[in-house]
Amino acid sequence: MKVRTSVRLVASLVALASLLLGAGLAPVPAGAQGSQPPDSVVLGARWLASQLTPEGYVEGLFAPGPDPDATRDVAFTLAATGLEQESFGVAIGWIKTNIEEVIAPGDEPDGAGTLGVLIMIAVAVGDDPRNFGGVDLIVRLEATLGQYEAGLYGEADPTFDGVLRQSLALLGLDSAGVTPAASAVTWLNGQQCGLGRPTAPASEGGFQNYSPPNTACGEPNASTYSGAETDATAVALSYYAGVDDQGRSDDAAAFLRSSQSPGGGFPWYVGDVDSPNSTALAIMGLFTAGGEESFDAGLAAIAWLEDQQLGCDSPDAGAFTSSYSDGAADQFATRQAVLGVAGVTLPLNNTGWSASGDPCEQPDPGPGPGPGPAPSPTPISTPTTPKFTG
Repeated sequence: MKVRTSVRLVASLVALASLLLGAGLAPVPAGAQGSQPPDSVVLGARWLASQLTPEGYVEGLFAPGPDPDATRDVAFTLAATGLEQESFGVAIGWIKTNIEEVIAPGDEPDGAGTLGVLIMIAVAVGDDPRNFGGVDLIVRLEATLGQYEAGLYGEADPTFDGVLRQSLALLGLDSAGVTPAASAVTWLNGQQCGLGRPTAPASEGGFQNYSPPNTACGEPNASTYSGAETDATAVALSYYAGVDDQGRSDDAAAFLRSSQSPGGGFPWYVGDVDSPNSTALAIMGLFTAGGEESFDAGLAAIAWLEDQQLGCDSPDAGAFTSSYSDGAADQFATRQAVLGVAGVTLPLNNTGWSASGDPCEQPDPGPGPGPGPAPSPTPISTPTTPKFTG
């Protein structure tokens, strides 16, 4: 069984979208002060919290020991939704204690995208990004500028993550009130397909994760990582629509909408299978961009995502499946899918922590009719959501 809150959620969001469109505002994401997250978000956050060890890290899926990237993602999602505050505190404690391994796992160079994410987390929860686990995250991020290529944050090969890490870096700096180097924004501008750059029609308005300067933008192709793709476009759209439009948001949003599958999901590259991760990022970008067409596309995407979520009859209630998991919980998909069903926008708002009941617990039926002792409550026939006990 899937968690089916989509009808109620979509109806409420449609009403909210109509109201906010008239006011020129964006929808309030989960985690904002005073908002009540839907059951799909509560269950997803609870399942993510259950993935943390008592020490505060997520165990690696393919190797024993902590997975710094997964732990960072879980902390980000909990801060973004404002749920599972105690678990967030344990996770962020582990991150601060192991800050160097989180910023630069193994022998890798400093992760510009990770630094941007950590800055957003720190600002959202009222922490100091200039003294986070003893590290000035802003200075550390700015030191990566131009290490691979002029204007680009980060030293690593940008083939797979250039636009993603650049956009996250810019969003992180903005959340901290820091003006980025002009060359960094110019670099991101240069990755958008169209706007005077030779471009295949199917890539118009989107972003390729990386292409050398002055090269054409071809057809979307997952096997060669060429052409526009939804993940890079969605996060870049979040930057332009939320921070520095420059007239680029409309084209990026139009590309995203054109990439949506008839069922409501989004593939990484047009023509691939729909992905919970790509769908979640697309929702974030579309809701940040605003406008009736983008709202409608985002609402359809939320409904698709909720159809991928395991319900209360599963021991992994709240987790999301993917095309790779054969109906089982997919941790990687869940880390981002929860952001999608929550309608999170970037950069993050200040976190307003809230506590929600377990949607899988059946209500107490109360006293029975007539005199005499009340009947025993009906036994719960479905398992409740696993809870983090660290």
